[in-house]
Amino acid sequence: MDVMKDDFVYVDLPEECDDRTPRGIALGIFDGFHLGHQALLRELKRICRKKGLRVTVFTFSFPKGVTFGGRDLHHTELMNDRERIYALKSFGVDDIFMIPMTDRITTLSPETFLDTVVIKKLGGVVLAIGEDAHFGHRGAGDAVFLQSFATTHPLEAVVVPDVFWGGTKVSSSRIRALIAAGDVKTATTLMTRPFRLFCDIESTAALPRKKGGTGCQQSAYQSFEAAAGLAQNTILTSSDEADVTAEVVFQCPYPERSIVLSRGVYKTRIFFPEEDTDAQALSEVLMLPNAKTGRYGLTLVSRITRGLPHLSEGKSVVIEVLERA
Repeated sequence: MDVMKDDFVYVDLPEECDDRTPRGIALGIFDGFHLGHQALLRELKRICRKKGLRVTVFTFSFPKGVTFGGRDLHHTELMNDRERIYALKSFGVDDIFMIPMTDRITTLSPETFLDTVVIKKLGGVVLAIGEDAHFGHRGAGDAVFLQSFATTHPLEAVVVPDVFWGGTKVSSSRIRALIAAGDVKTATTLMTRPFRLFCDIESTAALPRKKGGTGCQQSAYQSFEAAAGLAQNTILTSSDEADVTAEVVFQCPYPERSIVLSRGVYKTRIFFPEEDTDAQALSEVLMLPNAKTGRYGLTLVSRITRGLPHLSEGKSVVIEVLERA
């Protein structure tokens, strides 16, 4: 996968707009960067080109995860922060303000947020939001509030209509539900990219290849069962040990913040960023014991063709989920 430098990505607010750069700003979480988000930014880019503004996104990071009533909510994300940055930059965003979601921000009234943060600190002259967006303390600010505020302040309000696909509104919540149900093909359509999981390999194992069974679902299940009993398999550490007549199964702890796939076997593409290579695979979410602690947890088990370089414990991989097998 391409790596993009995080130039012009800011993680804190300036005391004031010191560079005096006028900005058109889009407000949102942009999790999944789906068709609705893209429509919002497409309209903002059109306005910014016309007015000579920098295309800017104001979004949030969640350093402690998403919480509700003081309780951490795991498995909620469609994208991690780096994915969101990459997607936004690839779409032509000039500046990204990815501000930690803390009381410092969440307790601001809608009027204070618009006047102090958007206008004075960021130099916003245009603010674009989706028609159902909310901002400010307890989400009290909405499209109507923004439009009213703009009539008495130096800020142009842009409210972009919702996008519908298949008769239903496109939203991050809808995509999370699709992935949780295993409908990754529809999720891919709405995000215009596959769902990805960023993992570190916990353990690897060599398995004899089933005669004539390189890709069927039954063979995948047999591989998964064998991977659960890693003690009976040979652990791989480098490509020098590779044998093209064998297969490799590796397991990774499921990313804590990522939405959980429905049970089942999926066709996946595995990216190895360190080597800039990829491979086709079959992957499944299982409850398995951790190789070191023995404690059970959500685990991704993937079977690929053996022979990839340096497939070893601790190596980072990106698992792109394509469709059910």
